[in-house]
Amino acid sequence: MWHISDNLDCEELAALAQEFYGDADISRPDFLRWQYIENPAGRAIGYAARKEDNAAIGQYVVIPQNIYLRGRIVSGSLSLNTLTRPEYAGQGIFTALARETYRACIERQVCLTYGFPNRNSYYGFINKLGFQDIGSLNVYLYPLDIAKLAEKKVGMPRLGKFLCAVLRPQDLFFKMKRPDYKDIAVKEIKEFEESYEDFWSVYKDYYSVILWKNKEYMNWRYMRVPGRKYLAYLAVNPENDEIQGCIVTRIEDMLGLRVGLIVDFMLKRSSGGQQAGRCLLWKAIGFLKENGAEMVMGLFSPQAKEKEILREQRFVRCPERFLPQPVPVILKTHLPVEEDPEREIERISAWFLTLGDYDVG
Repeated sequence: MWHISDNLDCEELAALAQEFYGDADISRPDFLRWQYIENPAGRAIGYAARKEDNAAIGQYVVIPQNIYLRGRIVSGSLSLNTLTRPEYAGQGIFTALARETYRACIERQVCLTYGFPNRNSYYGFINKLGFQDIGSLNVYLYPLDIAKLAEKKVGMPRLGKFLCAVLRPQDLFFKMKRPDYKDIAVKEIKEFEESYEDFWSVYKDYYSVILWKNKEYMNWRYMRVPGRKYLAYLAVNPENDEIQGCIVTRIEDMLGLRVGLIVDFMLKRSSGGQQAGRCLLWKAIGFLKENGAEMVMGLFSPQAKEKEILREQRFVRCPERFLPQPVPVILKTHLPVEEDPEREIERISAWFLTLGDYDVG
């Protein structure tokens, strides 16, 4: 027998995650404390399933996320870190914990939960918990050395060398042109400061639905994460120090490759913003290449204007059939969202989402 508990002990749940994922981020107590306790939007909401001896056998958790919707901040949440011990599968643990969590969301006036399920959990979210699939994120790729990628993935030295010779000219297609820095200065930052708030006050109104990415959120999300190293750049007008855009990156080993991730990318909608985008990409990709990245990847919602700069700089959108798994966005509303009478929040076209809004980014 098992019972539901509101005790989300980070040490214990990290040990539970270790059994599933090995040495992943969520297998570390400090990472879970950052995610569950230190979030500026509020503490995690969730429950654990426990045996009679109180040992944890599963968890369902959402973390609060402030969402800017048509000029108003509404309280939302991100579903993440769902797991159940295999020997307890089929006993309704996932559904029971989730429903208890949504009841608590209503009590805390959390209007909605969104998430990015994998193939294994997608069916349960849609068919058992009442989520709706509102669309998918687009995956953009930029190979830093096509021939080397081919040689590495083929795994056959002779064929790899042949592909190197054949594909080497293709690198010229992806060669990024150095941008003009005449009116843009790019600087690395260790903290999002008050000047970023001026940029955010303009940027937030470009989309109908966007996470509330003020400086407190950005510092928590990218500058305070245990075990992860993000690199953040701002592009500014050197005459008045006004921010024109920002980019956040990190490097991750994925599918046998060293991948540079563009986790956040925001630009002002102006000629200065467009030029800032070119300069930020050049700077970020230079860093990623110097540090061994073989591929650069970014995830963006379909209406993200920043994709125009990516395409201009020879990033290519990866067709879904070639992805290891699709990147659907799912949504469940717990309370009526009065700020959204036309239910824009249920359309991916209204959202601005990046890899940084995805819990693995």
